[in-house]
Order: sequence, then C-alpha cells, then structure tokens
Amino acid sequence: MEEDIVLVVPKNHRFSNRTTIDLKEVASESFISLAGYDEYKNTVKKLFQSAGFNPKVIFEVDFDLLIEMFQLQMCVGLIPITLCEKYHLNYVKISDPESKFIVGLSWLKDRYISTFADEFRKFIMTYYNNNHNY
Repeated sequence: MEEDIVLVVPKNHRFSNRTTIDLKEVASESFISLAGYDEYKNTVKKLFQSAGFNPKVIFEVDFDLLIEMFQLQMCVGLIPITLCEKYHLNYVKISDPESKFIVGLSWLKDRYISTFADEFRKFIMTYYNNNHNY
C-alpha cells in the first residue's frame, strides 16, 4: 500500500492553517525524526533532496517518543498520514506527489510458511483490504 507522508506541525505553528505545503517552505525549521527504520529515512531523505535542502534534525528518537513529542506540540517532522490520524496529530499535506511511503508484506511462494505465519499474512491482507481500500 502507499501512504502519504505529511508534515506534522504544532497547532500554533505558522503553517498549521495550511492544507498543503511545498517542503521548501520549511527549510529553516528544526526537525525531529525517527531513529532507525532506514527504508523510511531514505524515503524522507529523498523528499528533502528533491526540495533542495538538508533538514536541521535536532533529535532522532524512537517511535513512542516521537509520537509523544508531536502530541505535546513540541516539534515538526515527517510521518505517514495514518499515524497522524491514529494519534490525532495536526498535519499539513506535502505538495510533492512523491511524498509517499510504500508499505508491503512479502513472502517466498515456493518456501514453507507455517500455519501461524500464513494466518498472520491473511489477517494483514484482509485488514488492509477492508480498512484502507487497497
């Protein structure tokens, strides 16, 4: 599935009343980002490169602290839109059509898959088909 990557901003931020933004407009902002998760970080890095700047990242934190800092309205950052919706975060969509993150599930068809792993695979596929229109 493809997910939009959006800019999380505090409710009192100068861009909080916007519906979309060109990432170039936030070049002077201090960002917080997710530690680890190299594939996601590479996607975000490409977005910044496309916008023509390297972000000033002040912290890299784990997922729980990242969400908590966003909930406390303390910083800006880029995360998938479903997390914003789940945690009721204030966000602005990015105008760049490449601001997407692909999430997938894979397995080797010709290899043995345990009953539990197969049930998990079926659950994930059913969940996303029923809840995200994919």
